[in-house]
Amino acid sequence: MLGAELKLAAARLGGPTADTVFVGGGTPSLLGAERLCAVLEMVRDQFGLAPDAEVSTEANPESTSPELFDALRRAGYTRISLGMQSVSPRVLATLDRVHSPGARWPRPARRWLRASSMSTST
Repeated sequence: MLGAELKLAAARLGGPTADTVFVGGGTPSLLGAERLCAVLEMVRDQFGLAPDAEVSTEANPESTSPELFDALRRAGYTRISLGMQSVSPRVLATLDRVHSPGARWPRPARRWLRASSMSTST
């Protein structure tokens, strides 16, 4: 379905080259590397990517791994936004998040990101 929407958008917009791609909302990292790479490939097929395009996605640190970051980098992703939804335990429970405000979960994910040479924000 996303591929069809991108094709329609490219036809309507005249297929401009994308210089920014943001895959976000929800928790895209739960899709896994294969699907996130497929999303970028669909964008590339319909619009093309500028040589210096910023290609970003959102991720919750607990749904990441070195393998995910490596696959995304190889596919063309350049930036990952690591999300922390709240520091309130009650809000986190409502959102069904597994981390706690005092947890050290971002550290491994940030270390993996540095190793992948992609930029990050939290």
